Amino acid sequence: MSSPDSPARPQRSRVSVEELRTRLGRLLTSLIELAIALGLLFIFGRVLDGASIDLFGITISGFEIVGMLRLAAVVYFGYSMLSELLWLLDVSAKRLSRLLGLAEVRGIRRVGQDVIYLMGLALAWYAVSPLVSSIPPGAARLVPSLAFLAVGVLLFYDLAKSVYRLFKEKFEVLLDGLTEFLARGLLEQEEGDSARPEGGASREG
Repeated sequence: MSSPDSPARPQRSRVSVEELRTRLGRLLTSLIELAIALGLLFIFGRVLDGASIDLFGITISGFEIVGMLRLAAVVYFGYSMLSELLWLLDVSAKRLSRLLGLAEVRGIRRVGQDVIYLMGLALAWYAVSPLVSSIPPGAARLVPSLAFLAVGVLLFYDLAKSVYRLFKEKFEVLLDGLTEFLARGLLEQEEGDSARPEGGASREG
């Protein structure tokens, strides 16, 4: 039976090295697979340029087929990639806050999440934009574009607000230092200007 004064045992790390290695492997694999899939679809799109097929009485162009395959590739590989990024952010947020000299871990995590969500939004738009461009001009084409734009603006605004809150103390210190430096320069200039007439008068005498 251990005494109450005995030192507490160190807590085990919740994330093992093997799990970290596995997650990093999944992230890199998803990234490589997504790049290969998009490259192959780019070539496939050149081959099917101008072609079309009839499916159940509906004519589908090669451009639309490639667009749907691109959407499927981005959803499958992109979702896996972004999920691993969010996990890595969660386990490394505390270390990142220490490296940046910040006490707030939640703010680091919030900034990282906004960046990852913006990456996901950019990937989604890359996948959806060819299909949107095939919609006849009008409100139906404008709605998805405006929806993506609105989500992007909201995410970017939240990112900027989170960055400002995170670095507010450092910003205030920098602002105080600049203010003190400029105020000291102005004071020295005013003292120099006030001393000039006295020096001129003594020389005339």
